[in-house]
Amino acid sequence: MKPLKGVKVIDFTSSISGPYCGALLADYGAEVYKLERPGRGEDSRLFPPQKDGVPLGFVSINRAKKGLSIDLNKPEGQELFRKLAAKVDVILENYTPGTMKRWNIDYETIKAVNPKIVYCSISGFGQFGPLSPLPGYDAVIQAMSGMMMSTGFPDGAPTRTGNAAVDYLSGTFGALGIVMGVLQARTTGKGMHVDVAMLDCVLNTQDVPFLSPMNLGKEVQRFGNRLAYVTPFDTFKTKDGWLMIATANNNNFGALAKVMGREDLMEDPKFADNYQRCVHEADLREIIVGWTVQHGTMELLGMLMKNGVPCSPIQNAGDMLKNPHAQARGLVAEVTHSSGLQVKVPGVAIKIDGQILPVEGSSPDVGQHNAEVFGELLGMGEAELAALKDKGIV
Repeated sequence: MKPLKGVKVIDFTSSISGPYCGALLADYGAEVYKLERPGRGEDSRLFPPQKDGVPLGFVSINRAKKGLSIDLNKPEGQELFRKLAAKVDVILENYTPGTMKRWNIDYETIKAVNPKIVYCSISGFGQFGPLSPLPGYDAVIQAMSGMMMSTGFPDGAPTRTGNAAVDYLSGTFGALGIVMGVLQARTTGKGMHVDVAMLDCVLNTQDVPFLSPMNLGKEVQRFGNRLAYVTPFDTFKTKDGWLMIATANNNNFGALAKVMGREDLMEDPKFADNYQRCVHEADLREIIVGWTVQHGTMELLGMLMKNGVPCSPIQNAGDMLKNPHAQARGLVAEVTHSSGLQVKVPGVAIKIDGQILPVEGSSPDVGQHNAEVFGELLGMGEAELAALKDKGIV
């Protein structure tokens, strides 16, 4: 049995951070209700890439959810939401602070009808603070947090990550907060308001770009592919391409020196420990590149892996996903969209007791499960649901 089985979640989110959070909960067994406005649903249904008119990103981060639709601009829609909220364990939203209050479905309002509710709000800057009212998207937070300023090469422009890293990071923090809230609610009978700010999540994980200015009064420069506080930990040119070598300790470095036929490097005071290797990074890099350019990438991988040196070819995600290891770990799952299209999506990341957990279905259509969920949770019959639909409430 999946560990979150029995936990009911209203996922009233859009774009990436909130839907990804909801997908994580669904991966581990929660029953997640994807709530959208009636009609065209949320905006990310229009995001590329698409195949045969199916938005692949939307399918991926809304996998294994049930689809509901309510018009929250109408008082009857707001009342319907509050009735649902009284029957679930979790509400997940990612709107600009103040929006849920305007719809009369904010935390304080919902807590009055369900004291055990775990109410998770994901936003750019949090529920309080001078910047709280501002909208925040992944790229905005990457720019404001210093993440872009520390990403890229020293002679290049500040660079954002290749994917929406902040969205996925904040979605993961949101899932952690929700699990903590559910544990508290089950223990004490009281829920909580989980306030996840995308900016907070980034600054909490910035390591050197945080620690250096706060403790040493120095901003960090961009280091390219190199890790600032471990050496050698970088990409190196080979005879026919590039290779990543990452030696995190003296054992790793000693193994590298042995493969290079340069065990004398371990005796050199400039390279005797990681701190000294970082200080003399340029000298060490010159030595390593002088060796790697004499060999092909696959030849180097064979030598290094055989001797336990952490390393990798530089490859595309598609290359890795075709690797037998990815297949053995269940990193690719396949779901069937309502159109009949088979869509490959990420498999469940965490394995439990050696088992690969299945992805339990595709993303829903807008309001696909209205009759089922409103009937099960609220006892709503066909006539009542039809009347709401006629009014444009659902």
